[in-house]
Amino acid sequence: MTTASANASSNASSTGVVGKRPLSTTTESRFLSLDRLKGLLKQEEAYRIESNYIPDEFPDHVVEEYATWRYTMVDWFQKIMGSFQYQPETMEVTMSILDRYVAAKPELMTHSKNYKFAALTSLYVAAKMHEQCCLTPHHVNDLSTDTHPIARIEQEELEILKAVGWRVNPPTPTAFSRELFSIISSDLIRKDEIIGIFRMQMSHMMFEEIFVTEKASMLVLAALYNAITSVRKAEKMPKYLELRLFSALGLSKNEEAEESINKLREFLLTVSLARNSEEDDEEDESGDDANRDDVDESGVKKEGSVECSSPRTTVVSTITSQI
Repeated sequence: MTTASANASSNASSTGVVGKRPLSTTTESRFLSLDRLKGLLKQEEAYRIESNYIPDEFPDHVVEEYATWRYTMVDWFQKIMGSFQYQPETMEVTMSILDRYVAAKPELMTHSKNYKFAALTSLYVAAKMHEQCCLTPHHVNDLSTDTHPIARIEQEELEILKAVGWRVNPPTPTAFSRELFSIISSDLIRKDEIIGIFRMQMSHMMFEEIFVTEKASMLVLAALYNAITSVRKAEKMPKYLELRLFSALGLSKNEEAEESINKLREFLLTVSLARNSEEDDEEDESGDDANRDDVDESGVKKEGSVECSSPRTTVVSTITSQI
């Protein structure tokens, strides 16, 4: 073998592309996303809430009240997230921690103050793990209508961590959607519209207790179906996209899988339509915020937002009185 041939062989071997062309950036990105999805899917099983987590002996009115508390808490948390400039994914982590804690301690469904305290502490835990600007026990007290000793807040934190098995890094819908969009992004037409419709469904989904026991991966898949078919004005997703998504999530293309997806699609559409109607009513009642002096062009208050250096939050909401 000549020196030139030996060098070429050595270089090819070191790059792992002997006799093959290097992978394109898009292809390499897809392979990485597929690997990450495998990890998320494995992780998902450990974080799943059983479908029978609400005790059978709880009467309907208790379950309905709990669903209302949860709905109101999500609405309130979204306002807090905006004030602290937290990432939307932190909201998903918070609700995952809270829902799993309630599943482990169902008596919280019967006591509104205890539920609210658990919810605020779940946010405290999630922010500590996933945000640079952490909440403090003082924040928890300021956001609550009750004052708790710092030791009690820290005790509740420990109880939550033990109840959820110290699992505070759930495979969120955002994590799944990040990888799935990476896999199909280059094949999407009018991608921005699809992403907009998809995110709207994901935001609305957070409010509803009926989705608590569903896998994040299946919810993301159902929302993607709705978004893509809506933009394409078609009843079904293109086959090549459908097969690629099913393969990425390790799903078999059969009647049972299709039935599950279609059921979730209908739920998501119903919830989104209802939520959009509520938001329209709220806007009609509050008027046009863009014309208010204390709101900038993006609809965010110019003053009063929370800075990371602030020892206490200035977020005070009358929503707490509803729980």
